[in-house]
Amino acid sequence: MPMLGVNNNIFGTAGLTSVGGFGFKDSTAPFNSLTNWSTFLTVNAITRQPVVEGDKVAMGNVMICNFAVDNRYIDLENCSKLSSVFR
Repeated sequence: MPMLGVNNNIFGTAGLTSVGGFGFKDSTAPFNSLTNWSTFLTVNAITRQPVVEGDKVAMGNVMICNFAVDNRYIDLENCSKLSSVFR
């Protein structure tokens, strides 16, 4: 039985796109609630940027990941837990 117009199988499902393979450095895929995904992760290209290692600044590999969530199922607390994985 649908809840709030979305099928019950939405829990635990996610989408992933790796647009970094096409050279995108910072992009976000549009969230579409009709796909029955509660989370959508966009993985971008790896770039060389200055990073801090200990007390020094050095060149390092950086990859930006963006995610979109359906806030009917994922609250702010769980979003912050998910984003802390990518630090």
